[in-house]
Amino acid sequence: FVLDRDYALNRYLYLVYTTTGDQRVVRARARADFLSLDPDSLEVLLGGLPRNVTFHKAGDVQISPADPTALYVALGDDGDRAPVQN
Repeated sequence: FVLDRDYALNRYLYLVYTTTGDQRVVRARARADFLSLDPDSLEVLLGGLPRNVTFHKAGDVQISPADPTALYVALGDDGDRAPVQN
């Protein structure tokens, strides 16, 4: 996960995770006390990313240094190394 650059003001954070059917990029919001996430705030920004096997599911999300409105997302190879660089 990565915290939004304005996290102290908007409490947004971005997560990459795997479900039983796909991989997703999600925006969530911390509760006002900053101790936990508000489950009603989860918003799937990008879903349906490949999840064909149960291994190689590593992922990362970072905010672009040049454009704070852009996210960089990296995923595992999903068991197929050929398209990894795509």
